[in-house]
Amino acid sequence: MLNGNPEREKGHKLAIEEQDNQKRKRETSFSPSPEGQRVQRKQKRVQAGDMAEVKNMFKTLMEEIAEMKKDQRAYQTEVTTLREENQRLTERLERVEQHLEKLEKSERRNNIVIKGGKLQGSEITAEVEELLKNKVGIQTEIQDARLVSEKYDIVVAKIENWDTKRAIMKQKNKLKGSKTFIEDHYTKQESEIQKKIRGIAAAEKTKGVEAKVEYKKMIWAGEELKKNM
Repeated sequence: MLNGNPEREKGHKLAIEEQDNQKRKRETSFSPSPEGQRVQRKQKRVQAGDMAEVKNMFKTLMEEIAEMKKDQRAYQTEVTTLREENQRLTERLERVEQHLEKLEKSERRNNIVIKGGKLQGSEITAEVEELLKNKVGIQTEIQDARLVSEKYDIVVAKIENWDTKRAIMKQKNKLKGSKTFIEDHYTKQESEIQKKIRGIAAAEKTKGVEAKVEYKKMIWAGEELKKNM
């Protein structure tokens, strides 16, 4: 109660009215107009649409990544399969090469190579037999002989058996001092090994060390050095 004071009552009413005005202003400031509300709703719809589009884009991106990973796994599996197949083929090729090497060695087992023998006539087989008899001291029957290089005067001859072949190889030193040489009929692999051994022997000889080259080995200063390759 304001004790019946008109002035005080009037002031109190004005204060209440002012409070109401302030309240309405605040409510008006936070409550948009109908047009503003429509704009806000539109903005919300746009934002919701943008969010949905972003979600769809993200979903599509994740699906593409998953597909790429799937393709990558398939590619890696294919590469692994190809590598395994290549390894199997390599191993198979090595086995075939080893088998061919054995066959070639067996075929050449009783062969000798004669270099510088001037054996270029029409009767090479008879000429080889004559050379072995007169210069090596081995009388044998040659199964086959052929001129493989006229330029370098190289003849390959097949001896009748292994024992005779070894006897020839042991007595070939009788040709020392002449321009005629007798060697084993090496395969390509054996030739490469012998070439390396001869290289080692040549290097040792330059040092004054006596070195003798034999099949897959070298007699070096009285000791045997094998070239296992």
